[in-house]
Amino acid sequence: MTKSISLIIVHYHTPDLLFNMLNSFSAHYHEVREYSFEFIIVNNGGDPDIVKSITLPGPVHIISPEGNSGYAGGINLGVLHSSGDILFLMNADLIFHSQSLVSLLKSLEEADIAGPQFYWESRCQIYLPPTEPYSFIYNLMKILSDSDEFFLHILQKLWRKYTYRHILTSKAIESYQLSGAMLGIRRSCWLEVGPFDEQFKLYFEEVDWLLRSRKQGFRAVFQPKSKVTHLYNQSSKKERLSRHWFEKSSHYFAIKHHHGVSRKITGWIQKNIGRNSHADINCWERIRKSKFDHFEPLPLSQLQLEPGDTYFLEISVFKSFVPSAIFVIDDTFQASDWILPNEVWKNLEPGAYYFRIVDSNGWKLLP
Repeated sequence: MTKSISLIIVHYHTPDLLFNMLNSFSAHYHEVREYSFEFIIVNNGGDPDIVKSITLPGPVHIISPEGNSGYAGGINLGVLHSSGDILFLMNADLIFHSQSLVSLLKSLEEADIAGPQFYWESRCQIYLPPTEPYSFIYNLMKILSDSDEFFLHILQKLWRKYTYRHILTSKAIESYQLSGAMLGIRRSCWLEVGPFDEQFKLYFEEVDWLLRSRKQGFRAVFQPKSKVTHLYNQSSKKERLSRHWFEKSSHYFAIKHHHGVSRKITGWIQKNIGRNSHADINCWERIRKSKFDHFEPLPLSQLQLEPGDTYFLEISVFKSFVPSAIFVIDDTFQASDWILPNEVWKNLEPGAYYFRIVDSNGWKLLP
């Protein structure tokens, strides 16, 4: 029986991203020919006419709301105009790879919700972590870690527990730490759980929705065989209000999901301890000032590899290294100096980026 799929794409300011994503979809469409597709593009401030130059396997509907409705509002609007049995909710800053679509659809034969493994670049070697757990304990450790190294280590250990579980698995696992950059959802599940909460203008909308789905007994899985490149921070960096929206969404999420006593505890700690930004000062730092900067190689040739061991090059915008992107170093790695691929480096915002190597237990090895 042929199933219908609706791709709900929230498009912002960069038409090249939308073009590249749809182009990559077309390149792998032959893997899922048994499905019928429709494309719902919610135009949140960009120019979607570029899709006219791409041949797509299904009708294209462009919706232009008045002003920027935010990611949650854009997705909700797109779903209202869709008809597919399966919904793919996504940003426009994605690139699909071989088997990425078919693997995700196979997961949805048994699960209600599925998400792919995201990578930072086209070769799919630098992993992007799942969303943070955002539990009360985790949030408390984030606050305390700013002023005390002991709590920073606990926070990093909690983060690695979730992150390495995802990036080291070769099989689909149950997980609700999925990224809203792309979610595959059965329409029946969406109708039961309800739409995204539009109080989350940008950020936290998928975290909130997945928590609601879990409480209602729906099953979500992380599918590592579905490999998708996510061009980091491309949508939010174009939106001047993104930082304000993050802070507002974070506060609203705490009100909605953390008990009043929990909020009072964390509020008191924040007020009385303050934020000292405790950090790991012993790390490699690389500064990006402009698009013409070159990435200075990291001396990974110094790494003494033990047979059978796995190491992790952690990459972060924070010296606390939470959260970060990850490059896995195993027996296949040829020890040599290493550079961050230019396709990543040239798209990063100007600022400082930090790097270090840890073993599977989180013990730092280099620098």
